[in-house]
Amino acid sequence: KLQNFNAGSWTRGNDGSYNYSKNGNTPMTFTIEGKGILLLFKSNSNGMGAVNVSANGKTNKVSSNLQWTWGGKDGDVGYYQPNSEKMEISISSADNGTFVLYGIAVIE
Repeated sequence: KLQNFNAGSWTRGNDGSYNYSKNGNTPMTFTIEGKGILLLFKSNSNGMGAVNVSANGKTNKVSSNLQWTWGGKDGDVGYYQPNSEKMEISISSADNGTFVLYGIAVIE
């Protein structure tokens, strides 16, 4: 469960799903209890960007510029650690590309 969710400057998509496209760069923030998060996102080789996923001060970069998905959905680990704990998560743009986020899963 994502607690204290704030979309920041991300905007909600028009397709009825929980998809967010970066608009500006105020981070999406929330709190979880777990070992990390997985991101489900749109990927393609043209115009797609990357995000920085920060958890308790540690940052990991996730890129959606992937050639083998042709605009489809892909997933990657946003952040992982071996022990479960309360984490403050922040997701912000890492470049000028587009990043469409379809879902977030908590790794318990």
